[in-house]
Amino acid sequence: MATAARDPDLKAFFRGDALEEYWHCDAFYFAEQSGVNLSADDVKAYVPLPASTAFEDRALRAAEDDPLGHLLIAYFQESSVIFRQDSERFYDTIEANYGLQDAFKGWRKHMTLDLDHDHAGELEARFDDERVITLEEARASLRTIQLAQFFLLKALDQIAEHAHVENAVTLRLPAALALADQSDGTIKIGPSLALFLLTALRDAAFRALALARTHNQIIAVGRLASKLAMTPQANIEMGIFESMEKQPGLWCMLKS
Repeated sequence: MATAARDPDLKAFFRGDALEEYWHCDAFYFAEQSGVNLSADDVKAYVPLPASTAFEDRALRAAEDDPLGHLLIAYFQESSVIFRQDSERFYDTIEANYGLQDAFKGWRKHMTLDLDHDHAGELEARFDDERVITLEEARASLRTIQLAQFFLLKALDQIAEHAHVENAVTLRLPAALALADQSDGTIKIGPSLALFLLTALRDAAFRALALARTHNQIIAVGRLASKLAMTPQANIEMGIFESMEKQPGLWCMLKS
């Protein structure tokens, strides 16, 4: 929605929302429990549940062809914090049954953050629009969120089917990435071309963030998006290319 939304205000809102949300993956994603033989790399390599992937793909498709449907999905997601007490009881039960302590600290912090920042209220405000849509468009958007909710319910069923630890998740095989040597390249461009390039790169970065699936992809692309989020002219004045060159990971992504 940060690039696909036709409404400028909606596009700006989702740009800010994307930058706030992407780092949550790193800050709250993992179970914080000492003594549990589970590394962050193992978690990152998990094969996602089919229904979870279907949900993400449905939301991505909606952002491109059904903005109202995507907004309804986002509002539904944030509104689910209403079940916080149920979640807390669930976490308490798991920790008690397995002798864990503060294993779900990150999840609890995340719920508190959503409530404190009133994410659901911010999304609800996006509906304060007098734009007229057709009855068929409204029906299509309702079908979009109905399908998204169906995938989420199926994901819960799939979690229940894999309740035993030894059958919980299949790990991916590590992929070897052959990166070309980029150490000697330099880019020299004028301000006008830089303005055009940075605008395109900013949209591409948010587009890539929407397509990111793995933890490392989300964090890496999110960092790039955050660097490019300010106005292109401000980026030029601050010398973004020079600052990026000091960060090999970002610079390699940009040059490739």
